[in-house]
Amino acid sequence: IFLTGICKACGPVKADLNAHRLNKDADPRRIVPAEELRLNMAVAPSAKPNRLGVLAGDLGGFPNGRRLGDDVIDISLQAVEGAAQTGKLVPALADGDKVNANDAAFGSSFPYLALPNTKSVNKSAAGSPGAQQSSLKTAQTSAVTAAGALLLGVGGFRMRRKRTTA
Repeated sequence: IFLTGICKACGPVKADLNAHRLNKDADPRRIVPAEELRLNMAVAPSAKPNRLGVLAGDLGGFPNGRRLGDDVIDISLQAVEGAAQTGKLVPALADGDKVNANDAAFGSSFPYLALPNTKSVNKSAAGSPGAQQSSLKTAQTSAVTAAGALLLGVGGFRMRRKRTTA
């Protein structure tokens, strides 16, 4: 579905959405598969979009274009593992990456995307405790750096002293 687009004749998804074959003058023998994000503007927006897009039956979602709320990671993993061929989600990947929404809300005007995290420790807006670096780890890193610098300094001093006495 990523290289050829989506059409009933192309399979596996049974919908005419965005494949080059749908063009009036298309010659299927001359169409070269290409990694493109295609969009069928004739598909009306969904009143209740599904984050799994086309795989969940929501023809307005990824890979027929891309909405901000589409879970492109979960969709892509499911598609590559066979969900697009069978029409059923792969059970082993049902939980996906467990990131089903942004940690910050989208804006109401362009560019709509939330601003990136601005904290130096990249702490999410939800404040997940795992995102912070512990002071113990920082102290250990500083101690190892200091010990390495000391060893290099002593080694350099001894080499220089050895040269002058020889």
